[in-house]
Amino acid sequence: WMQHPKVIIIDGLDECRESVLQQRIISLVASVLKDNLPFRFLIVSRPEPQIHEAFQTNAMESRLKLLSLDKGSWNTRRDIKTFFETGFTRILTHPRMAHVVLPHPWPAHGVVEELVKKACGQFLYAKTVLEFVNEDHAHPVEQLSIVLGLKAPSQGHFPFKELDLLYERILLSHTDRNKVITILGTLIRLSGLSGLRRWNNHRSGPCIAVIETLSGLQTGEVSLVLRGMHSVLRIDKTHIHILHSSFREYLCDKSRAGQFY
Repeated sequence: WMQHPKVIIIDGLDECRESVLQQRIISLVASVLKDNLPFRFLIVSRPEPQIHEAFQTNAMESRLKLLSLDKGSWNTRRDIKTFFETGFTRILTHPRMAHVVLPHPWPAHGVVEELVKKACGQFLYAKTVLEFVNEDHAHPVEQLSIVLGLKAPSQGHFPFKELDLLYERILLSHTDRNKVITILGTLIRLSGLSGLRRWNNHRSGPCIAVIETLSGLQTGEVSLVLRGMHSVLRIDKTHIHILHSSFREYLCDKSRAGQFY
């Protein structure tokens, strides 16, 4: 085993608060690779723009292998489905469920597939759902019904608190929150106008130029304002697309989004 390269794992690079520090870490990795030292690096991070740009330097690009864990990854969907199925099996076979009568089958046919679709490649979504369904002193059937929107949650008992905290943290990282709210509001409204095909591509999302016009912003301002939101939005040269349906649901629910509604 001494003949094989040693693997160094850097998890959560985006958790470093300063972008300069994030880029410095990538630069140090590049210098190690340049010296042909017997190391390989596995760097895990959300696709923040400053991190993405640091990887595009000449020193890194030729040595980089990118694995995107977005909703377009078939393996991600498969793994999340397995995660759900295993989680529900553990709930069913837990000793505390010995005297609980559950419908058969549970979950019902198609529910796991629906949850996988809602997850949009997010393991955090799957983890949050299973933890909520498996809460002590709560009936899993009722908990799952709340997740699926078939039953209203009781006051203060929401299934996606952990996910909401993540979205809130992403939104709070922006200094000009009013512009962020305006842009996201316009984005959601345009996304719902399926008849405006000229400006609203169902795959790529609404047109950035239209959002800027409707929001009273200058050309290029949308991309600058949303620069730190690549973990929840796909932003290309002309269009914006919301990556996760759970983020859209968060923004459209006043009780969850609060000041960002």
